[in-house]
Amino acid sequence: MGTSQKRQQPIVIWRLVDNKAGHQNQSLGLTNALAMKIACDTYTIDITDHPLPWRSLFYKYWPHPKALPRPNLVIGAGRKTHSHLLAVKYCFAAKAIVLMRPSLPLCCFDMALIPQHDGCFKQNNVVMTQGALNPIRPSNQHQPQYSLILLGGPSKHFQWNSKSIVAQLKTLIVANPDHYYHITTSRRTPTELTPLLHSLSANRVEITPFEATTPEWLQQQLANAGQCWVTEDSVSMIYEALTAQTAVGLLNLKIIKSNRLSRGITTLIEQGLVRRFNHHQPTQQPKVTKQFTEADRCADIVVKKWFES
Repeated sequence: MGTSQKRQQPIVIWRLVDNKAGHQNQSLGLTNALAMKIACDTYTIDITDHPLPWRSLFYKYWPHPKALPRPNLVIGAGRKTHSHLLAVKYCFAAKAIVLMRPSLPLCCFDMALIPQHDGCFKQNNVVMTQGALNPIRPSNQHQPQYSLILLGGPSKHFQWNSKSIVAQLKTLIVANPDHYYHITTSRRTPTELTPLLHSLSANRVEITPFEATTPEWLQQQLANAGQCWVTEDSVSMIYEALTAQTAVGLLNLKIIKSNRLSRGITTLIEQGLVRRFNHHQPTQQPKVTKQFTEADRCADIVVKKWFES
């Protein structure tokens, strides 16, 4: 995507956040991408303890720190931000962008960035995205023989099976003796998996539990990894790995029933963006894709629509 010409006067962005890291990553991904394309000043406002803003619509006043400049653009992800987005839009005549399918009617917002797995929308203010946006940036430092393994856990969409996951990992590690494997878990990973993972311990295997990571850890590892194997329940991590432009493989889980997330994964496979682990071809590595830059694409759309010089 091309970079738009910088404006002399920065646009002011209010980024409304709740206390959920996944939601914060989505809005951060968009604001970071906008900052690379146009001069802007971004202010992050935590609305977790903010009173419901419905009175703001009546009095045309939304309480905020007085030092903040008036926003040109307000961005938010997560149900708790939706009514506040509407209030800021109304009180300050700002353009409001909501990420993911909102709880309020789409016509309330100037733009909605909605993942394709949330459904198909034909409204003019909707931009469909492949997965949720994230702040990961592409890297050119990938080490071909360094493989990162990201493990999720039980979910309502996929049937978790710790023994099956470890069996796939054993086959993968034994079949590729020239690769180094770095395994990490997540909040959802069951404790029963820990001793099974330690059965994989070897000179070429390192295990870093989720509790030992920092917020920057995943981005640092994705920047270096030549391949990333992800359990297919971990949809956000799949899209983060694709955004880093590392080669992405899926560790297989049984689908409880066809759902929006499983259909999204099927689309990625059909597009050749990811590949499933195959016990019969364990040496076959996933391929790198260079076309996955959703935050940049969305930022270009925003700039062209409202802020192009």
